[in-house]
Amino acid sequence: MELDGDPVGMRELAARLRAEADRLGALGDSVGAVGSTTEFVGPAADRFRDGVGGSRQALQGHAAELLDLAATLEGSAAAIEAAQAAAAQAASA
Repeated sequence: MELDGDPVGMRELAARLRAEADRLGALGDSVGAVGSTTEFVGPAADRFRDGVGGSRQALQGHAAELLDLAATLEGSAAAIEAAQAAAAQAASA
């Protein structure tokens, strides 16, 4: 019995997701730095900083989601490999 699945492709996709998560995290840090270095004051400045802070948190949240997806793919790839190995062993027995 042959089991379909592409663990190598799944790991490659997981690596791409981790790379994108790193980029989103770096962008979030950059956006956060803009808000923290703003020198103007007043209600508009407060709204701006709040908006920037929210954007930073959203980017960091999306990065975490991508890392979770990458971890799920890695785990699934390992499970598929184990199932494929078991099926190959059973077929050769």
